[in-house]
Amino acid sequence: MIRAGRQLGLAAALTALGALAACAEPYRPGGTGDACGLHADCASGVCANTRCLAAGADDDGDGLPNAVERALGSDPLDPDMDDDNLSDEAEAGSPGVYRDDTTPPPAPDDDGDGRPNFRDSAIADRDGDGIPDQQDAEDNPPRVDAGLPCVSSAECGDGVCVGRECRGGDEDLDGDGVSNALERGAGTNPLNRDSDADGLSDADELGPDPAAPPDADADGRPDAIESNVLDQDDDGQDDAHDATERPLP
Repeated sequence: MIRAGRQLGLAAALTALGALAACAEPYRPGGTGDACGLHADCASGVCANTRCLAAGADDDGDGLPNAVERALGSDPLDPDMDDDNLSDEAEAGSPGVYRDDTTPPPAPDDDGDGRPNFRDSAIADRDGDGIPDQQDAEDNPPRVDAGLPCVSSAECGDGVCVGRECRGGDEDLDGDGVSNALERGAGTNPLNRDSDADGLSDADELGPDPAAPPDADADGRPDAIESNVLDQDDDGQDDAHDATERPLP
């Protein structure tokens, strides 16, 4: 009888847990103006400068809707990314071509260096060889050229893209003991010593091998970007130990 009672008790507990899981509110991406860290955090699919933007709006007034700028890799908050007095729309191709196309073809790249014209200045000459960057496929030195505008680290040689500006991968901008490149690889913020604001530094939470950081709840998000203090879904379990607090982006 005692054993049967224990089995019934266990079954009831499992049923109750199943009911709680069914009632848990699913994660919903943010709306226009909401805080974000990734494009996936926004219902529009466009995150810029930590806030969600409306897909069809043109926040920088350059003629390209925000969703198109995201697809092209240009900055929806900067009408002239490379500061050469030519708008991103003008350098992305014929004005109006991309206006309603959220899956546009690759933007023009005059020198074939893999960097679109809107991120390669038509007037600057970084290496001082007399050829404007937009026409010079060899304008980027072997190591990163600090200050180069970027959207992803792939545009920064062996450096990293931090705050839409290329910086050296071996630098440690926030002084937390973890290089920019390792922070980008782990998903932490190279400009913030405590990316998840839980009182533990990124260096402490990334552990001795930042390339394989600890993930206490095995949800694919390292502890360094999941707070030991916050509880996003109010289930009594902190985010770092709650695999269901939000889906992966």
